[in-house]
Amino acid sequence: MNDNFGLEYHLVHSCNLKCAGCSHYSSLLDELTFISKEQIESEMNLLRVRTNNGDSLRWLRLLGGEPLLHPNLTDCLNIIRNIFPKTRITLITNGINLNKMSNTFYKVCKCNDIEISVTDYGLIDLNNIIHQIKSKGVKIDIYQTCRDWYFQNIRLTEEINDCFNQCYHRKMCINYKEEKIFLCPQMAYIDIFNHTFSTDIVVNENEYIDLNKVSTYNELMRILTSLHPDFCSIYCNCTSPNGNPEKNGKRYTTKKDIKEFCKL
Repeated sequence: MNDNFGLEYHLVHSCNLKCAGCSHYSSLLDELTFISKEQIESEMNLLRVRTNNGDSLRWLRLLGGEPLLHPNLTDCLNIIRNIFPKTRITLITNGINLNKMSNTFYKVCKCNDIEISVTDYGLIDLNNIIHQIKSKGVKIDIYQTCRDWYFQNIRLTEEINDCFNQCYHRKMCINYKEEKIFLCPQMAYIDIFNHTFSTDIVVNENEYIDLNKVSTYNELMRILTSLHPDFCSIYCNCTSPNGNPEKNGKRYTTKKDIKEFCKL
């Protein structure tokens, strides 16, 4: 059984950064696209039931997209903390809007023990942001540094190359979306990619977990540890030994060219 089970969850699908090659495909969305409070509450309540009343969900990362864009963010944070009082909850942000957030937002983070974690793209004064947020009594750290960037995480070629064994996503970036658990964001949000580029990549029912079709946490863990999606062999392009795509370089704003996201 996994004693450190945790998930990532989009509060917002879209983003104020439009990064070419984004593995969540957030940069392909032109309109602000977010999850309603009602849907969040419903999905979190189902997750609580399937994780021993929430006791077995050790951590939850709230992200996107850019979660600070959610119009009802403080309500969402209150809802999620109320459902998961013991889970470590982290809000992952690019930090661009942190100086614009209200005092109420920071009070909610502090009262609910929600940590803010900034992904460093080199676009903000990080030291100043850290100082300001710590002064409000809110926990903050740096999630990762993204000065370099990976492209083409999807493959539409005839080659078969199973990326499963070297994949870090299936251990660190398991995504919860619409009452389903996916081993990686590429599978969870492939619908955005498909819609943008008129492709028809399919993630079959045996490649994810539908929480409505499992009854217990033990069953959830059994299925989770046995998943080996065909997607990993047919479509995933994270073929390098470190579990990333081979194409990398400096981050730039997307031109919505399929070659930024996909090897053809």
